[in-house]
Amino acid sequence: MATFLNEEYKLDVGCAKAITVEYLKLKGVKTIPSKDELSVSIRKTFNYPIDQVYDRAVDWFESETRAELQGHVNRKRLNCKWLSDNSQIGVKFEKKGSKKTQMIVEHGKLESAGDAEVMRNFWKQRIPKMIESL
Repeated sequence: MATFLNEEYKLDVGCAKAITVEYLKLKGVKTIPSKDELSVSIRKTFNYPIDQVYDRAVDWFESETRAELQGHVNRKRLNCKWLSDNSQIGVKFEKKGSKKTQMIVEHGKLESAGDAEVMRNFWKQRIPKMIESL
């Protein structure tokens, strides 16, 4: 339907997709999220300053053979690739006081809802272990 709207009415692809999704919702059709939409987000707050949490996370990603650290952004964000399926990981660090930091792991572009659930459980278990070794 989105392709038809794009080609027949010359609508922008994003607009055509949005119209299609809304139409399907009105008709009661459940849509299946695309690979770009399948993601998990896990948050954990630690009683450590942001620099310590950031450095420990960098150390973990650099030593982890399943992930490839791709970039740093002002000691507030890490970008990584999960090597088994080339999915993307973004890690944000937010200062929550002088000695508290919230770490948010967003793992996106997952292949299936099952993969999303597996990675949600993985990160729930891994994040505390990654940082609590401080």
